[in-house]
Amino acid sequence: MRKLHFNILFTTFALLFFQQSISAQAGSLDLTFDTDGFVVSPFGANEDKANAIAVQADGKIVVAGFSEIGDVFEWALIRCNVDGTLDNTFDSDGKVNTAINATDNRAYAIAIQNDGKIVVAGYYSNGTSYDFAVVRYNSDGSLDNLFGNNGIATAEFSEDSNDRAFAMAIDAESKIVVSGFTSQNGTNRDFGLVRFMSDGNLDVSFDDDGIVTTILENGDDEIQSILIQNDGKIVAAGYSFDFQVRKFAAVRYNQNGSIDSSFGANGIVKTSIGGIDDAAYAAVLQADGKIILTGYTIGETYDFATLRYNSDGSIDSTFNSDGIVITSFSTNDADLPYTISLQSDGKIIVAGNSSSNFALVRYNADGSLDNTFGTNGFATNNLGDNNSDDAINALALQSDGKILAAGFTSTADNYDIAIARYNHSGTASIIEVFENMNQVKIFPNPVSSKSTLRFEEPLKNACLNIFSSSGQVLKKLENISGDLMELNCDKLNDGFYYLQIVEVDKTIIYSKFVVAK
Repeated sequence: MRKLHFNILFTTFALLFFQQSISAQAGSLDLTFDTDGFVVSPFGANEDKANAIAVQADGKIVVAGFSEIGDVFEWALIRCNVDGTLDNTFDSDGKVNTAINATDNRAYAIAIQNDGKIVVAGYYSNGTSYDFAVVRYNSDGSLDNLFGNNGIATAEFSEDSNDRAFAMAIDAESKIVVSGFTSQNGTNRDFGLVRFMSDGNLDVSFDDDGIVTTILENGDDEIQSILIQNDGKIVAAGYSFDFQVRKFAAVRYNQNGSIDSSFGANGIVKTSIGGIDDAAYAAVLQADGKIILTGYTIGETYDFATLRYNSDGSIDSTFNSDGIVITSFSTNDADLPYTISLQSDGKIIVAGNSSSNFALVRYNADGSLDNTFGTNGFATNNLGDNNSDDAINALALQSDGKILAAGFTSTADNYDIAIARYNHSGTASIIEVFENMNQVKIFPNPVSSKSTLRFEEPLKNACLNIFSSSGQVLKKLENISGDLMELNCDKLNDGFYYLQIVEVDKTIIYSKFVVAK
């Protein structure tokens, strides 16, 4: 099938960067990041862990998690420059800690708004139980007093329920969806979602009060990841438990908070992978609407398990022939994945820990192992000594495709926040892009407002998708035909973006363009 490629006007710096990266093995640590590929950053005295990571439009890296400061766990944020050094313009030392209440506060999700403000979600103890919380920071690390109550918004499902948030997504209207679980029924955990307006108030158009509870089984049900489709529908992924078997689970909601009955069985899908104990911890949405969940399954030990659903909730049999991929790093130790990311070329990265090491595996779009990554698709690293306990809790992709991983490493009796950067590509993909830049043109590039795409061979009913550097679909244009189209970039911040063209249900090419206003 013919391929279409974009003619991107890269700067001299970008050309030099790509030439230098040719010799780097995909899956190896990027030694230009703090000289050894990773940064270990103590925060408090004992337990510091990163649970989320995001990349700003200027390339700076923000991680969020929690830190044990004295007898209190507080939200912890760190911002690094592109080279891995702490950014001293962020609260003067690159670090910010926030205590919503003077007991237990833990952050699990992060997002960067279009205006550069930083939104973080998690939970805190109100003294008797736990509640959802969202905090918004200005770009300098100070609390945004225009949001909620002095920068903080909270929500409880009932007065005595334990409600804990693990995931967050921001929709096209800047509304903030936070999800996790609630023990509102008094006996077990159920899927729990809250939607806030952009000012921190509850969105009463979401199930009348901004709060939604969904019971999947009689046991504990938890949301671990939240996705927002292009049509505004919300996919909540995690697991359900019926007191015998834990399963991968996903629920799709309409924009008003009602369950979308067109998805799975009355809006719900549940899948048992190993038949003993399976739990999904992360999810990602493809441009074609397919949904990938990753987590663990228990066979003889804990193994990585990745599952792909079609957009209607059915199992995608084109993914490893049965929709499921089970991957083991080792035969004796537990392998636990906590996060997933989708590259612009459709490859899938899943990460967590194996044998107490940072562990990553990369799959091709069909679910097969990508043997160009690490060693036969696997990459592991110990960031401390041989006895340290290391794990990746979050992934993000830079605009140049490099892979950022955030989590923790142990040193002596302490846990510290750890950030690593991995190379993503080798010689072949770079040469392919540079040898085939003459068939499609985008001009002007960089783009300030609008640009024009010119196709040497006319398209017929094609689909064009725009991805952020983290792999999130920002815009989807359908039914594109002809040899010329206008691309409106007014709502995109400065930075790199990826274009994808799909024709006759097959990906033709991915490439980059630059927005500079």
